Amino acid sequence: MALHVRPALPADAEAIARVDASGTRTLRAVYRPTPAAIAGGRALRAGCETLVAELDGELVGVVRLRGDGDGDGDGDDTLQLFGLFVDEAHRRRGVARALVAAARERDYARIALHTIAETGNVPIFERLGFVTVAVQPADDVIGDGPRTDVALELRLRPDRPA
Repeated sequence: MALHVRPALPADAEAIARVDASGTRTLRAVYRPTPAAIAGGRALRAGCETLVAELDGELVGVVRLRGDGDGDGDGDDTLQLFGLFVDEAHRRRGVARALVAAARERDYARIALHTIAETGNVPIFERLGFVTVAVQPADDVIGDGPRTDVALELRLRPDRPA
């Protein structure tokens, strides 16, 4: 099994859309974003860096990254991670771990993300080293009952101020 993470290329668009759709199917079983959240997600994607994971030459994972700050690791900058999806047929093979490891290589003080608790993703991110820093009602999603937004953070420079 050869797992490789690299920057996305224009030629990857169709495969990225397939992986996004696979990941989105899983989430939609739990919640749907509001129209405002959809617009916000589109705005986040504009200008972000996209990494893809290939397993034996097949694109099976994707993550988007957006840096806040200058990326010099001086403690005042954060790399926002969003849109991390692994194709359903390739989960539990280290794909998400490899994508997060590639994000860790950037020179940022921390990596931050948000997830909906009811998806079951919080323990997955905790196994990857993230810790919960905030919990609040998820007002920008619709589901059967209340949903909970969980902010998680991975400190890359623990000797730097938060």
